[in-house]
Amino acid sequence: MTDETPNSTSDSDSDSSKKPSGTTIKRQRPNRLRIKACDLEIEAESHEMDVDEMMSECAPEMEEIMEYHMVGDMVKIEERDLFAEIFGGNR
Repeated sequence: MTDETPNSTSDSDSDSSKKPSGTTIKRQRPNRLRIKACDLEIEAESHEMDVDEMMSECAPEMEEIMEYHMVGDMVKIEERDLFAEIFGGNR
């Protein structure tokens, strides 16, 4: 009879010999994020932030850029007096 527990594994079965316990592995490649809407795009990368944190930082910036772009489009439409052609009706 042996004192071996049923859940024990041999060294060949475990991966513990490859990674020392209690150490953290530093990420060498940065997290990358790309947000794209129509022809607008934001790219970000960070070693410190995870993707969720980067998204929370970049989403408001993307929203602001989209709003600025939309206002610019509306100004062009107004300058060319294209409201009636685009939206129908009289102006």
